[in-house]
Amino acid sequence: MTISRRTASALAAFGLLAGVLAGSALAKKPASGTTVRAVIWPNNLVTIAPKSARMGSVVLTVKNRDTAPQQLQINGVESKLIEPGSSVTMTVTFQKPGLYSIALPDQSQSYANDYARNATRLKITK
Repeated sequence: MTISRRTASALAAFGLLAGVLAGSALAKKPASGTTVRAVIWPNNLVTIAPKSARMGSVVLTVKNRDTAPQQLQINGVESKLIEPGSSVTMTVTFQKPGLYSIALPDQSQSYANDYARNATRLKITK
């Protein structure tokens, strides 16, 4: 079976393009570690994805879907005030594996007591 020059050229171009795209996809991997997306909801609950990350630097992208400004706190690091509908990015360094609770520091004490029972936690692994 013979392949025409045009077909061979098209296959070579396709292979080159696939290699370039694969290389650029690998290059876009965050150098600083895992990115975790967090959302603050109007009921003052926080959801995260993924729910685990490795030790080291973790980039948190936090979206406030509440109607009031909020802050998010984890591992002693507190975000700046996040206006409703806005997002912020924060980097947190975890030096030990474990479960780390995510808090909304401006909430009342009665809410905080309930929040402790239903807290969102980020699992940090080795």
